[in-house]
Amino acid sequence: MRPLLLLLTIFILAACGEDKTLDDHLADARGYYQAGDFPAARIELRNAMQISPGVAEARFLLGKIHLEMEDNADAEKELTRAESLGWPTEQTRPRIARALLGQAKLEEVLALAHDELPPVPAARIVAVQVLAALLENEPERAQLLFNRATELAPEDIEIRLRGARMEALQGRLEAGLQEVEQVLAEESDYPEALRLRAHILLRLERLEEARDAFTAAIAGSRIDFADRVTRATVNIRLDRLDEVGADLVELERTAPAHPSVRYIRGLVAFHEGDERLALQSLHDAQPAARKYPLVLYYLSLAHLLDGDPKRAEDIARELIKYAPDSVRGRRLFAALLLQNGKYKEVEPVLQPLRDYNPRDVYAINLDAHALLMRDGADRALGLFRWLSRLNPDKPPGSIPLGGGLLDTVVGAALADEVEAALADFPAFPRDEILAIVDHLEAQDYDAALAAADSLKWRDTSGIAPYNVLAAVHIAAGQMKEAHVVLALALKRDPGNASANMALAGLARRANNTDRERKYFRAVLFADPRNLAALLSIAVLDGREGDNDALEAGLRQAADRNPLALEPRLGLARFYLDSGDPHRVALEFEQLLALQQRSPRVLELVARAEIAQGNFDGAYAALTELTRTVGGSAAHYHLLAGAASALGKQEESVAALEQALARDANFVPALLARSRQAELEGNEEALYTHIDRLIELAPEEPEVIRMQSVLAARRGDNAEAVQLARRAHEAGQTTATLLQLTEMQRRTGRKKQAHTVLTNWLKRHPQDVAARLSLSDQLYAQNQLRAAEQQYTKVLSLDPDNALALNNLAWLLRNSAPKRSLGYIRRAAKLVPDNPQILDSRAVIEHLNGKNRAAAVVIQQALQVAPDNPSIRYHQAMIQNALGRTDAARAALEQILGDGRPEFPEQAEARALLDTLTAG
Repeated sequence: MRPLLLLLTIFILAACGEDKTLDDHLADARGYYQAGDFPAARIELRNAMQISPGVAEARFLLGKIHLEMEDNADAEKELTRAESLGWPTEQTRPRIARALLGQAKLEEVLALAHDELPPVPAARIVAVQVLAALLENEPERAQLLFNRATELAPEDIEIRLRGARMEALQGRLEAGLQEVEQVLAEESDYPEALRLRAHILLRLERLEEARDAFTAAIAGSRIDFADRVTRATVNIRLDRLDEVGADLVELERTAPAHPSVRYIRGLVAFHEGDERLALQSLHDAQPAARKYPLVLYYLSLAHLLDGDPKRAEDIARELIKYAPDSVRGRRLFAALLLQNGKYKEVEPVLQPLRDYNPRDVYAINLDAHALLMRDGADRALGLFRWLSRLNPDKPPGSIPLGGGLLDTVVGAALADEVEAALADFPAFPRDEILAIVDHLEAQDYDAALAAADSLKWRDTSGIAPYNVLAAVHIAAGQMKEAHVVLALALKRDPGNASANMALAGLARRANNTDRERKYFRAVLFADPRNLAALLSIAVLDGREGDNDALEAGLRQAADRNPLALEPRLGLARFYLDSGDPHRVALEFEQLLALQQRSPRVLELVARAEIAQGNFDGAYAALTELTRTVGGSAAHYHLLAGAASALGKQEESVAALEQALARDANFVPALLARSRQAELEGNEEALYTHIDRLIELAPEEPEVIRMQSVLAARRGDNAEAVQLARRAHEAGQTTATLLQLTEMQRRTGRKKQAHTVLTNWLKRHPQDVAARLSLSDQLYAQNQLRAAEQQYTKVLSLDPDNALALNNLAWLLRNSAPKRSLGYIRRAAKLVPDNPQILDSRAVIEHLNGKNRAAAVVIQQALQVAPDNPSIRYHQAMIQNALGRTDAARAALEQILGDGRPEFPEQAEARALLDTLTAG
């Protein structure tokens, strides 16, 4: 009876299905799609296509579903078919662009036609091409494309979000986040903005905030598959498996066989210790490895635990192809290479990690163990000594080979299993080398020498024991004995790099440059690519003052070792010191992204950007540096300068406080904090900082200049002039010049101040600050034509100088109101929140007859500076022009009432009030 009942049920269902028309299936599919029920929608669409395979709408909806599920290849196929069947190109083509981008088909994205489309869909295609250009490492092309997209659809939120993505892709995560926040301030529940905010927070490693942001994105969107997957991965990283469960239930209901879902299932199984389920699930998840490279990471671990280290190595090798910047991935791959006896491959795998973080104890430990098995015990000795100094409380021998591989995704028991799988390592010569390290750190040189000599007799075939014994002699200050031992090593192997480099070090101690160079050349004769020898010869040339040879040597080292960081750091420093900062960033383009995030790289890039006046780039680099490694006092001082140049004064103050927290006597930070106190009018803080600076750097010109400032504030102009003159004589800078001329003007020496400024500008015609000061001086003396000429020169040197734009606009407001309006609008765009510039713009809009615009702008100014009487007067003036006389009268009465402060235009305000009262 059972089979008969089943057949009857199928027949009834089939009969019911026959009653549904093509339109019925499409209507149901639309409904399911809108509700986010993709499995049901797919069933209806397939039924529709069985009735009529050439239905464009069915293909289009199926393509959209695939796109939302991140099945980009299927999305491309269905959307292309829909377009060929006649579905509107403006709907298909932008989505095809996204599907191509998701498959990394960058050339096809960039070649996608869009000229025949309406502006918004065309702009959205161009915006996807922006991301493709960035991924092709063509930032200039990306910027041109983005400009084109904004021209096509300047108000489209999707385009603005692509701009935020562009910032994030270029490493400017904070800038991208700020752009997204601005969109959300206008459209608080816009799904794509919520989603992008979550992804940027995730890249910033702000995991709690990222999880909450994904929750908001899921709540605000009916299509939440990808967001649920990512939220689940975040919750796993946060060790919140209870919260993963709800997402996994929904994901398995929607697409149980989807690789992303199998990935989440595998991670949960891994966490729960179900290695068999983890292995199977992660194996099924491999198609998602491009998007989620950790699939391969945990699959490799699963094979290691399953007793198959060779298969684990193969998968880890594939992981490094997909995610070359994965720190844990490289550690795992190196550990597996070590386990499988491929010792020579270990060092190049770990080098990017050690470039990124020279204090990575796990990478150093693995590197040292590999060197032990390559007759490199002498180099291993150096690495183990470095480890003992990095962590004095933890002996190098206690660092596990599997250290740094596991996080909260697995428990302690599983971590022990991984370590047990990697622990099969020969005791000799590791134990002997570690004993020597212990003796050296205790400065027991006799015991260290005895252990090193014993090692030499135990390992009679290698060269490394001789080099180890020589290193111990050098540590003990026994240079002659070291020389004898190293000479014996060279008899066995004349090209041995370690022995020759050690002998070169001894020659340097003896100031024998020719012999030092001879040993370096011996290394290169045996190995022309030896990085240490190439760099050493370049440095030797630099010490001898031959800069051309220094540059050529560094270039040769970089060319022979394309992925090595050290020669590129040397070249970058050389170009920075030589006045070619534009060449710095180019040196790092070929390196891995992980190496480009090295603190040393970020610092040099930031310094180069500052030297070129690109403070956005400097701010991004320094923010990344301080976020990832904490940063030094010097780093935070640089960050404060970049933030200040961008108008981020609160961040600048905070960065300086961080600098001084790291080094309370760091003079550059104290000077910068003093300048901030000077600008804020905070005399108490200024006196505190100056007192400290007088102790630390009494002859520093800037310290003397600020003493002049304080004297002027006390009313002691004579001392202020004397100190200003002394500061300028001690160090002729723009800051000391401006203080001197300011004090000369205050004490009635206006002609003298004018002469000093003009003479300075003859010698320094590009000095924008000095020329701006001269412009202001001429304006104050009512020499309007001369002031206009000087402001114009300032703008020829610095077109985005907001102060010059504002002052020139104000100067021209009556004589050339249209030109004035152009200048002030540029200034307001550059500094949108400055109340003085907003006030100037409002008045100039009013003088050009644009009173409604003026009313909006003056209100913005008052939001920033609500108590400014001049701005209140201008508001009344504009309200009167708009016929709002009651409001104008009330505003004037308020600012002109008894006890109210005086302001420059008080007489004009009084006259207007009298007119309105009389009327």
